[in-house]
Amino acid sequence: MESKLKAVRAGHKSAVTRLLRKTEEEQDLEIEESTELLETLSQKQKIISALNEEILNLTKDEDVEDEILQTDEYKFFLNTKIRHIRKKYSNSPTSNITTLPNLSNQSTENTNQHSSVENTYSSVQQQMYHVPPNTKILGMRWNVENDELTYAKRTIVPAQGDENSITKREILKESSKIYDPLGLLSPVSIRAKILIQDLWKGGYDWDELLPHTLQSEWTRLAQDIETATETTFSRHYFDEISESSGKTLHVFVDASMKAYGAGHFTGNGKDKSSAS
Repeated sequence: MESKLKAVRAGHKSAVTRLLRKTEEEQDLEIEESTELLETLSQKQKIISALNEEILNLTKDEDVEDEILQTDEYKFFLNTKIRHIRKKYSNSPTSNITTLPNLSNQSTENTNQHSSVENTYSSVQQQMYHVPPNTKILGMRWNVENDELTYAKRTIVPAQGDENSITKREILKESSKIYDPLGLLSPVSIRAKILIQDLWKGGYDWDELLPHTLQSEWTRLAQDIETATETTFSRHYFDEISESSGKTLHVFVDASMKAYGAGHFTGNGKDKSSAS
């Protein structure tokens, strides 16, 4: 025998009615959030526009205009031929420009509801961009303000109490943390490579505890590497270049049974610069 309820009991709510009410609440919340986002973007746009006008009033360097024009040409070429350029860094603050994400690439659902937000957001896509003090470039760190190159700070020296647990695997792992594409740290990092060669010649296993003498040698070497990574290098060779000043180049090479190297010194009459 079957029985069916033809009326909703007291205290019970229809699932359909509850779903509709819940949907209405969520839609109202989305509209409210969209309105707040639109107001925030409008305020940000006014602030950025005012800052841009102030920067342009203070800027008198014609090279900046050429730089911005060249950036536009690059972006046009990349957009039509290769891919979308996201950002560009320069040691000239006023030529640092970025392209903000385009909302048109996202989902097109609720287009009518969010069209005003998209229009406001797209109007601030091209804006002046503040470059962080140290920018990553080719595995190094570039200080844009001082136009200097340096390295990422890494901890290589064994922690207190870990000196007696140094193995060949540990030395190889820690010495490989230093990425030096220009070879500026070679006078120091080459010692780690020589030490690893000696470990192979000694027949030590990967996880075998090394003798105290080798552990002490690696600890001193790790300290030297950490100190070397704090060195800064000027990105340009000279502050000023004069056509009348003489330019010289001196190259030195040397080799031993374990390694070889080369270094050069350049001069412009009054200043000198070196690289290895």
